[in-house]
Amino acid sequence: MRYVLLLTVLSIGVPSYAQDTLIFVNGNQTIGHITEMDQYTISLQSPDTIQNELRVILRSDVFMIKHASGLREVITTFEQVEEPPTISDPQHMYNLGMTDAKTYFTGKKAMGLTMVSLLYPPLGGAVILYYMTMKAEPRYFINHDHTLLNNKDYVEGYQKVATKMRRKRSLQGLGIMAGTVGVIFIGAVAIAASL
Repeated sequence: MRYVLLLTVLSIGVPSYAQDTLIFVNGNQTIGHITEMDQYTISLQSPDTIQNELRVILRSDVFMIKHASGLREVITTFEQVEEPPTISDPQHMYNLGMTDAKTYFTGKKAMGLTMVSLLYPPLGGAVILYYMTMKAEPRYFINHDHTLLNNKDYVEGYQKVATKMRRKRSLQGLGIMAGTVGVIFIGAVAIAASL
């Protein structure tokens, strides 16, 4: 009876760990949970990324999906793949750039560099001044299709959001470091007062 109960409990728990497997055209594989599929992209919640981030993958890069249920689905044959339509509307490209910046650009580098640079105040002031006055550079932009970085309107939209986010992260780094220094100072004063 114990073995039947144990087998039942284990069989209930197994499906919760099941993952979808994507096999790419180049032979690489990745696992995760497919959250959305459309005509041109596949959204994958992947456990092998930092903070279990959502990845957007072009369907043309995927050869086959092995679903958690056991179903195998061939996505791309090795014949000519239909490319997504190119959209030349400037406003659409600007909005797409803004959307991609919100999705892919984190600005964590600005926060980290601000925090570390404040250990030496003159350098910290220069870093904060740099992040507050300079626009984000396209070479640091991350998106699902690097050919979009050739479109001026897309880059402007991306740059607007990325610059704003980078400034925000820099100020967050300043606040975190100021709070840390304040706590250390108050702790040191409390220890000195107790002596």
